[in-house]
This record gives sequence, C-alpha cells and structure tokens, in this order.
Amino acid sequence: MKKIITVITVLIAATALAAAQNKMVGLFNTMPASWLTYLDASERQSLADSANAKGKAVVVNNLGDSTAIEAVGSNYLRLKCNKAHTMEMMLLMRTAEKDSVVCLVSTYKGPAKESTVAFFDTRWNRLSDNLAPTVTAQQLLQKPDTMTDADFKSLVENLDPQLVAASVSPKEQTLTYTVSIPEVPKDKIKQLKGILLQRKFKWNGEKFN
Repeated sequence: MKKIITVITVLIAATALAAAQNKMVGLFNTMPASWLTYLDASERQSLADSANAKGKAVVVNNLGDSTAIEAVGSNYLRLKCNKAHTMEMMLLMRTAEKDSVVCLVSTYKGPAKESTVAFFDTRWNRLSDNLAPTVTAQQLLQKPDTMTDADFKSLVENLDPQLVAASVSPKEQTLTYTVSIPEVPKDKIKQLKGILLQRKFKWNGEKFN
C-alpha cells in the first residue's frame, strides 16, 4: 500500500512540474514577435513543441544562427537567442497583489556582457513599478586596503567600457549583478577579480531587495 501511495505521489508531483514547465514555454511562445524578429511563427512553435516534449529545442533562425531553449523549469526559462544574445525569464509571485510577474534579463555579449532587467505581467505588458534596484559598475568596484590608489586606477582602466551583467537563480529566487570583464590578458583577469564585487538581491514577495 505504501508503495502505491509513493508512486501516486511521484506521479502527481511529476504532472505538476510538467504543467509548470509548459506554462513557462507558453510564456515564451507569447512573447512579442518584435523581440525575436529572426524567428518566424513556425520556428517559435517548433521550439515550444520540442521543449514541451522534452526534446532538443533548437532551430536555425533567419540569421543562419541557432536559437535554443537551453533550460526550462517550473518558474524559469533560458533562451539562447543567438551567439551574442541570451534571455532569462523567471516567474515570480507577488504576495499582496496575488498575481505573477515575469522578470526578464536580456544579456548581450560583444564581447563583454551587458544586461537589462525588466518586469512584465504574464501578458507581456511592461510594469512601471521598479521591482529591482539599479546597480552601476561603480557600485561593484572596491579598492583593497593593501592597494595604492594609482594601482587601483590603473586596474579600473582595463574595464573600458564599464558594463554590468545580471543573472537570475530560479532556485534561490535571486537577482545577481556583476561587472563584465572584457578581453584582457589572463594575468589581468586575476587582478581584476580582486577589486570586483557582486550584489545579490532576493525576491521578498513584492520586489528584489
């Protein structure tokens, strides 16, 4: 009897997870077409169908590059739009409003990464509310006590332009900001990591703080 109950419980959980994943794929499929101009309707539908079927969700887009759904979970989807552009979608519950919002992180690599963070309702209407802090590159730099001002200034000059990248964690429901490191010699990378901070904000049911 216990074995039967266990099997039923597992099946219910698996069904619920599949339904949640299908919801994320559905959100992808209803994104404004103007955001993904290099995908036609059939290519987007093919991606969605493959993701729902747990298959390899990848198509060749109109630019001759590949577009792929790289990860999908109960509240998260990561889309590789092309070799230079990635989108992360995370579905978040708002306690007071009793609704869901989509946090969309769009990251461009050229070659250093730069991200934009925006929030939408589930019909892809942009929310005017500022649900996450604004973070600049200057806020993510810190001079160690043992470093001279001149050495610090010299290192910072390697970060040109100063770009901020963002990412979300569906498991922790966090939003993390980091400074992008451009193409520099390997010995500089280690030195730069010594002056760079990251800022992580957790979703509290209303906003990231």
